[in-house]
Amino acid sequence: MQCRDVVLWDVAPTRGVHTCLTVVVSDDSVDGEFRRTEPPADTIICVDCGGTAHLITPPPEDGAWYVGDITAYRCGDCRDRWDLVLE
Repeated sequence: MQCRDVVLWDVAPTRGVHTCLTVVVSDDSVDGEFRRTEPPADTIICVDCGGTAHLITPPPEDGAWYVGDITAYRCGDCRDRWDLVLE
């Protein structure tokens, strides 16, 4: 099993707080290679309020998304944050 670092940035707009979270993501790789996946959607529907949540995770430097990458969304209405793992 291989691991790679994923860095997530979050900006709390009302407080101007910048936080960075680095997590190590493992992947059930095939022949030592990570499996690529489609890029995450730009928006999702917020489960709590039904509003629109926007992707706040910047794209990887190489532009490639992999199974196991963690993406974060922030709802524009209720301000909830949603962290999703790509499959």
